[in-house]
Amino acid sequence: MGKRDIFSHIRGDRNGTWETVRKNMRTIRYPLAIPKPLYPNIFPYIRNREETTLKRSIDLYRQTDDAKVLRDQKSSDVLSILASGASINELTDQDFECIDSTDSIALNWWGVYHDFVPDFYKFEFMGVPELDTQWINEINKKSVEYDDTTLIFDPERLYNEGDCVSDYLYRFDPILRKNLVDIRVFPYFVSSDVGFCAEIIDYLYPTVLWNRFLHYRGSLSQALSLGEYMGYDEIILFGVDLNDSEYFWGEHPVWEYKERPDPDQEHVTAADREFKGIDDFIRTLDGEILPERGIDLYIGSKQSELYPDLPYFREVFI
Repeated sequence: MGKRDIFSHIRGDRNGTWETVRKNMRTIRYPLAIPKPLYPNIFPYIRNREETTLKRSIDLYRQTDDAKVLRDQKSSDVLSILASGASINELTDQDFECIDSTDSIALNWWGVYHDFVPDFYKFEFMGVPELDTQWINEINKKSVEYDDTTLIFDPERLYNEGDCVSDYLYRFDPILRKNLVDIRVFPYFVSSDVGFCAEIIDYLYPTVLWNRFLHYRGSLSQALSLGEYMGYDEIILFGVDLNDSEYFWGEHPVWEYKERPDPDQEHVTAADREFKGIDDFIRTLDGEILPERGIDLYIGSKQSELYPDLPYFREVFI
């Protein structure tokens, strides 16, 4: 597919293109739509401050703003991504011994609900002060266990909501705060009635504009982008069920602030009512992008929507 065909694909997916543009603009609570890459990276740390001094905010920015350090922390050729699906509860001690022999990155509320401590922890601020504070308070209780875990986050969601990320980060226990790494993301969308353009994804993946990790509909996509960026040869997806909305922890405080999904329905990131689901995005990565880069994907449960498209990890690693 040449450049002319790529432009034709973009024109043919007006909804996906518009949503991609819209999500990469800073618009919430602000009168002007400013492309995120055009404002200085330090802004989420120093603007809208209520609790933190300017000097401490600048110091924090200098400490966290370097995703390149992640490559230096890689210690295996295999990455285990630990998501939140109910199949996590099916994993055996032998499975966790396998996971422990790899590098691991956990997502979102993992650290609050599970005893296994990952090497990397990609968490998301939700933009709901009560929830974000609750998550910080809970993870602070495990600060000693997470002393050697790298905590990865995107500060722009809070900034887009009119908050200051420094105010939140200084609520972390100092043991955790020393391990923070700031990444920025590039949300990307494709309409449900349009096929993925592998050439476009190949150009965007894993980073856009030098430092923005490709994000497609869920934090899982960020973890995959990080896995490619850090140079892993094999990536295993655990707790990536997608065919239902069950979570391994059961109840969740987020349901106090928004409607709880039907546990029997497919996961919200896999629904393709308006935009293609993340499962189709992963199939495109696995079929047309990652093999050319020497990366193999595996799935951690045969109950996943992605099985048997992705091979079952036990047939290779155990």
